[in-house]
Amino acid sequence: MPDRKPIALPLLYALVFASGMAGLVYQVVWVRMLSDALGVTVLAVVTVLGVFMGGLALGSVVFGRLVDRMKNPIGAYAWLEIGIGISAVLLLPFLALLTGVFDSLVTGHDIPFGVRITLRILYSMAALLLPTFLMGGTFPVLSRYLIGRDPSRAGRVLGHLYGVNTFGAMAGALIAGFVLIEQFGIRGTVFVTAALNGLVGVLALVLLPRGRSVDSGDDEAASGPTRARHRGDGFDPRLVPLVFIATLLAGFTSLGYEVFWSKALVFFVGNSTYSVSITLASFLFGIAFGSVLYTWIESRIGRPFQWLGLLQIAMGIGGALTVPVLCHLFYDADWLPLYVYFEVAGFKDISWTSNLLRIAFTCLLVMIVPTTIMGMAFPLATTLVVRARRGIGRSVGLLYAASTFGSILGTVFAGTLVIRMFGIQNGILALSVINVLVGGFVLLRARGRRRLLWVAPAIVLLLVTVGPRLTLPNGFLSESEGRSDEILYYEEGMAGIVKVYKKLNGTKMMSVDGGVIGASSGDLVQKQTILAHLPVLLAKNPKNALAVGLGSGITLGSLTLHDELERIDCVEIVPEVVEGSDLFLNENNRALSDPRVRILVDDGVNYLRTTDVTYDVISSDAKLNHAFVGNAAVYSEKYYQRCADRLTEGGIMCQWIPLLIPTEEWKSVARTFASVFPHVSLWFFEPKHAILVGSHEPLTIDRARFSRVFENPAIARDLATSNLSDPASIAASYVAGDDRVRAFAGEGPVNTFDRPLLEFRLPRALSAGSAPIVEAENLALVLQEPEDVRLVFAGEASPLDSAGLDRFDRSARATPAFFQGLIAVARTGQLVAGLPHFQEAFRIAPDDTRIASYIARVDEEEEALAARLATGGNDPKQRFRLGIHHYQRGEFGSAAREFRAAIALDSAFMDAWVNLGAALQSGGKGAEAGETLRNASLRAPGDPRVLANLAAVVRANGDAEQARALLLAYREKYEEKPNVLVQLAITNRELGLYDEAREAAEAARALDPGNRRAAEILQSLPGQGQR
Repeated sequence: MPDRKPIALPLLYALVFASGMAGLVYQVVWVRMLSDALGVTVLAVVTVLGVFMGGLALGSVVFGRLVDRMKNPIGAYAWLEIGIGISAVLLLPFLALLTGVFDSLVTGHDIPFGVRITLRILYSMAALLLPTFLMGGTFPVLSRYLIGRDPSRAGRVLGHLYGVNTFGAMAGALIAGFVLIEQFGIRGTVFVTAALNGLVGVLALVLLPRGRSVDSGDDEAASGPTRARHRGDGFDPRLVPLVFIATLLAGFTSLGYEVFWSKALVFFVGNSTYSVSITLASFLFGIAFGSVLYTWIESRIGRPFQWLGLLQIAMGIGGALTVPVLCHLFYDADWLPLYVYFEVAGFKDISWTSNLLRIAFTCLLVMIVPTTIMGMAFPLATTLVVRARRGIGRSVGLLYAASTFGSILGTVFAGTLVIRMFGIQNGILALSVINVLVGGFVLLRARGRRRLLWVAPAIVLLLVTVGPRLTLPNGFLSESEGRSDEILYYEEGMAGIVKVYKKLNGTKMMSVDGGVIGASSGDLVQKQTILAHLPVLLAKNPKNALAVGLGSGITLGSLTLHDELERIDCVEIVPEVVEGSDLFLNENNRALSDPRVRILVDDGVNYLRTTDVTYDVISSDAKLNHAFVGNAAVYSEKYYQRCADRLTEGGIMCQWIPLLIPTEEWKSVARTFASVFPHVSLWFFEPKHAILVGSHEPLTIDRARFSRVFENPAIARDLATSNLSDPASIAASYVAGDDRVRAFAGEGPVNTFDRPLLEFRLPRALSAGSAPIVEAENLALVLQEPEDVRLVFAGEASPLDSAGLDRFDRSARATPAFFQGLIAVARTGQLVAGLPHFQEAFRIAPDDTRIASYIARVDEEEEALAARLATGGNDPKQRFRLGIHHYQRGEFGSAAREFRAAIALDSAFMDAWVNLGAALQSGGKGAEAGETLRNASLRAPGDPRVLANLAAVVRANGDAEQARALLLAYREKYEEKPNVLVQLAITNRELGLYDEAREAAEAARALDPGNRRAAEILQSLPGQGQR
């Protein structure tokens, strides 16, 4: 055996760790790279993963045979690592060439399913076979090097080797998902990882001692002590083929479990890149831990074949136990304080780190037991095949290939056939039965203790009879689903878990993987309706339309109302969504039965890449929130470019952007969209629907066409449900054109396929921000100063009479006030806060139904509050809200009365104190207002709202110096707050202290960069040094 230096083994394990990390990073980035050509459907991803693992298996077999004849295994390992790095780099230009060939074969052709699958397999093999073949050779080569002359060391050595390599893979899953792709992009990540491979290879060549492989004669000479050590442990070489079968089936069930656990955990941890990375890392952690654990107990294993059978049975039991954990523990576990803490905290304003810990804890709670057993089984199996004396490298290579081949089968069949046959929960139980049956068969053939033979049949009987009773018949709960909701449709498919359920109020909801994508009423219907009609109204002579995403079919149904459309295509990636949409026939106008409609079950991004059809209308409705951050690719530059490529010259592309995503991410989407389309505009439809419109030609609004479309009664009724009952109100929803949209978006990076920044930044931003605050910030950004829509009116509108033209003009003039009302509502959370602005807008355009509906809603809310309080209600918050209504109507005496009533019910209700002061001041009772706010400040001396309002009242009453003293005293004693600093800046400006005013306003902006009042003060101040 080679004489190794003390540093050699630790260094080798460090290199093995790095190699495992690189391998997993490659898997992540290569799946992404090939998905650009193949799409992200389940079959496409399974194809890539299958070819990836197939290359590993082939390399393991070939190099396993070769290494037994090699004189220098460590040199071979080093060159394998270097070869992996070189082939990974060369794959980048080769893939571009290969993709061009693939595109020429598939673009514009109606290819049969079988041929398309064959082309995908050939494409993936051509791309990945060389690097994965080299990767597969590293494990048997290293095994041969480490085991050397003494096969009795195989268990401990291979346990450490497999465990360290898998720990490296775990690290690779995390570093790829958390650091590399975001910081370096996909191509940059390949270069970084290839450099790591090269470094591993060079260090192995330079620092690790070389040694000859052991030939058969040396093996036979060294076998005496080995046989003596294991004599009497029941080892039978004739059972070794059974080890290969058990390992193959264990690989099948292991990857099957991973597929099912990942699909189930989406309901609890989401589908962000971070969640997916942690889920995969948790799976790998259990396997790595199990491998290391095996090395600690290996010397105590007396009858290895019995142990192999028992581990298979234990794996089945552990897998089955995840069913009650998923189905009941996460919903009912009040006795589990740690999980309850994370589960509750995870959906509140907690730190990003705490949310990640919640995800990790959830994943480990599900997977740690069965994956640990999986990790123990492989090194035990390896020990048994090595003892069969058929060549160490050959034996390890074949076993590794068997495990990998089983994993391929598990990936392919669990995610396709098994889930269709059994579903997730029963699918886990079916895999558990396989494990137990395999374990029982191994025990039977091992002929060990007879009393163990009844274990497997008993467990199988228990799993078959009791297991299904532990499942949830209606599946996992969706984000808005209650336990008493009626389930109308539930199907677990390859691409997603689709559920349609009816709420107690009669509203039907559709969800995919727990996230709601459709409904029969509410904001979702309004948004989807607008996404159909707006692009058709704006496009020039529209004939062909494409809807990306079906959902409940509302958008598609609205498109069918336009008779001028001759072809309406809809791309939907989840087939079960198509089935579920049949439950919304009344809402979607039975769209799927329209002869013009064609449903394409495909990835929308990939469809646009491979089709040669052009469209006059493209409507895109990808969700983008905590449940759908995985949709970030549909907000990428490449997606928009593909839409632009398929858009006719006079065509229109519409993209909905949720206002609840943080402002910087909102700007990123707008910036990306504007980087592709020559002409862009922004539209806003209350309550919170922002829509980007892109085109090749400058946008013009044909008022006559708008009015003509409304002559269709079905279209008029459809739009009336969104408070858009006249063409003028739609036209007036225009916010900004080319220059203004680009100014909104600002300078900065765009969201690309290679650098998918939105995918990484959005989850962090959503975790950090409060949704109402974010929405208010975005509304202020978008709606503060809308452009005049009359600037883009087409010059010719002769079919309209003067009354029709005047209606367009009045709605356009009323829109700025209406938008100011919406901003006020968002900032305060009070509908009545926008009333003065709505009333101003109503005076200009009394026939604009958008405006009239908001005033009616304010009146309805006030009447409901008054009715509840008149019947004996004593809720201080309701008294307060009624007071706000009176205040906004200018009824300051009535407002003060309600605020006093709220304070009498709750003397610590500071909002009521603050608004009482404001009502008294506005009602001409300045002295009483000051006294009220002083009393409030005694009750809550550190409350910045009270102090800021007190200072404003004191200043308004003519004592700016006293107001300044109050503000300075607060600033010295308490933490700085933007509203206090703004009042200090205003007061200093009034006193002529311009430098001090500037300092306070800048401090306010440092704490709150979006503070408009601070910005206005800075703009109003004269130059430095003036008093």
